[in-house]
Amino acid sequence: MRLIASLLFACALSCHAPEPPLGSSEVSPSGPLRMEEDADSLRVFIGEELFCAYDRRNERRPILWPVNGPAGAAVTRAYPQAEAAPGEASDHPHHQAVWFGHGAVNGHDFWHAGHGERVVDLGELEVEGPAEQGVLAKGFLMSWQVQGEELCQEERVMRFRGTSEERWVDFELTLHANQGDLTFGDTKEGTFAIRLAPTLRLRGAVAEGSIRNSAGESDGAVWGKRAAWVEYSGPVGGETVYVSLHDHPENLRHPTWWHARDYGLLAANPFGIHDFERKAAGTGDFTLTKGERLTQRYSLRVARTPYGN
Repeated sequence: MRLIASLLFACALSCHAPEPPLGSSEVSPSGPLRMEEDADSLRVFIGEELFCAYDRRNERRPILWPVNGPAGAAVTRAYPQAEAAPGEASDHPHHQAVWFGHGAVNGHDFWHAGHGERVVDLGELEVEGPAEQGVLAKGFLMSWQVQGEELCQEERVMRFRGTSEERWVDFELTLHANQGDLTFGDTKEGTFAIRLAPTLRLRGAVAEGSIRNSAGESDGAVWGKRAAWVEYSGPVGGETVYVSLHDHPENLRHPTWWHARDYGLLAANPFGIHDFERKAAGTGDFTLTKGERLTQRYSLRVARTPYGN
């Protein structure tokens, strides 16, 4: 099976400065991007520094953990993949670093994914297209399963780029209704998400974080609002870091709604209209008929400077 990936992120994703085009980042002064891979994981380095790791054999679903900032410290929380760090909450064990899932897919819960739901990595996909300087790409085929039976498939392409000042992962996620009609239900429990380090939280023993979005809202006002991007900031590894997720302009229902919590959860969710806008239950339902595909694109940015500056 072949997947042709063309992640062109030259579009403006904010009301500030446009996002750099994919592949425009120069190679980090500390060394070029490189990958190390085995059966269980894919690790991406900038020089000798680990940027992030893709865990292919995680029990619930493939995840990206850890994700490290330019100072080398993780901007994702350790739990539940490892023992909770000082000041880190051991709550919501389904919040696993960077993940993709939804709480109502034909009535099944792929957000918590603890009752027979699981996303299984079936193997690599060939990624075609020009090789941009300083960008590495990798593709995988996923099977979304309930009690071992496939419900649908997902084709995932990730592109990694970075400098000494900022690092990006661009995701292209294509869901294929290959087994039958596929309905994504109206719930806030979803969908493309990151659980952040405890110092980036707004509340908690070591919390020193803040939140802003592309619409100019901040902190608690960001939850449930539509925006092109949302950014958390705070101290990690002895310096201030900025972590943002970006919704692609061609995504379903762009600009998306954000399940952005003061305890460090940030999730883009195009389906949870009932919860976010207090509209009738089912308003946000979306159905793919058998054979159809839905492609969603998101970018994760980790940097020493605010987005748009």
